[in-house]
Amino acid sequence: MQWKTSVFVTFYSALNPYAFVNNVPMTSQIKPIMKASHDVDLPHTTRTYYVRDAKQSDLSQVADVLMLSFTPQVNDPIRKMFEICRLQTTFPTPGYQHLFLVACESGHISQDNGTDDEERIIGFIKVDGREATDMHKTLVDTFPQFMDQLPKTPYATDLAVHPNYRRRGVAKEIMCEVELRVRNWAVESLFLGVEADNLHALDMYKHMGYEIFIKSMRGERDGCVHLLRRNLKTENSI
Repeated sequence: MQWKTSVFVTFYSALNPYAFVNNVPMTSQIKPIMKASHDVDLPHTTRTYYVRDAKQSDLSQVADVLMLSFTPQVNDPIRKMFEICRLQTTFPTPGYQHLFLVACESGHISQDNGTDDEERIIGFIKVDGREATDMHKTLVDTFPQFMDQLPKTPYATDLAVHPNYRRRGVAKEIMCEVELRVRNWAVESLFLGVEADNLHALDMYKHMGYEIFIKSMRGERDGCVHLLRRNLKTENSI
């Protein structure tokens, strides 16, 4: 099932056509995830997945991952330019509770002719812990009946994994890194939205300790969305 995200992980802000470095120790900015399963047939090659902060130079690949995840039927250079512009416009400023994280695959080829360290972006997520942003406005617009109950921040959005790397635990590791970072913001909870029919995602979040905060409301694309909450005072369910 294709990953979709809403408001925060399935919906998008008003600037998002797909609708939806901080004070962290260096040891958590680059985190190995796993060895690629397809490396079994390549004894001289190892490929490692890891999560790190996004760089401006990553945005073209990030745009590719977002388009493949949310609008795979659209292969339009103009659309990609728009997406890159959106990412550049909302790129985090150091010192604020705002993250762009990428999951990467790095290939290391052990051969006599040298080592290939080419890096590939395979996943992305955005997390906004600031108040009074477009992200919060989108939340209010999506769940107007529950305005008094809605949290302010932080939200996770635009979770996307390249189709060739799904079902390998990449999305889960991205979320674990998000939780690690957000805990440093001294907040109690993390919020995100998931389409009600995305059973694979809902199952993953359930096992990670997320609970339904607001259930099954109509969203921007006429889909039903669950708003999920994670209590960050509890330990991760890895």
